[in-house]
Amino acid sequence: MRKNLPLTLGVLGLTAMLAACSNQSAPVATAPAAAEQQLARIGNLQYVQNEVVVGYDTEAGLSAAVKAMGGELVRTIPEIKTALVRVSGDAMKLTSRAKVDGVRYASVNPVVIPDRGAPTITNSSLAPRPPTRTRCSTCCPSTRWTPGT
Repeated sequence: MRKNLPLTLGVLGLTAMLAACSNQSAPVATAPAAAEQQLARIGNLQYVQNEVVVGYDTEAGLSAAVKAMGGELVRTIPEIKTALVRVSGDAMKLTSRAKVDGVRYASVNPVVIPDRGAPTITNSSLAPRPPTRTRCSTCCPSTRWTPGT
């Protein structure tokens, strides 16, 4: 029994550490439901109809803009002082209401669709090249070079 005690304790400790590591769960950001995102188009601009992106200088300015638009604050990025506000109605019409003190800009949330037909640019230096001959049998008779190897 005493011979197996260190081994048993080691296995038990390892199992506890693995169990502790596997139970951690990180919050997962989810995209808004499709029913919440309604797309609209004006000319070439396609945007989310009920979302406004607000750049703010002060928290008070952001709160005033949200209140003026009659919306709700969805998300903020404090590092760049930008917020996403969900409004009822057309965001294009409501952006002018957000022009209050403490707000730098208010614009619709544009939808960017990548052009799938554009060619991919590759670096020509990554293209395969034929093998180069670094030594020849004339000056280095001990080294033999075989083409293709």
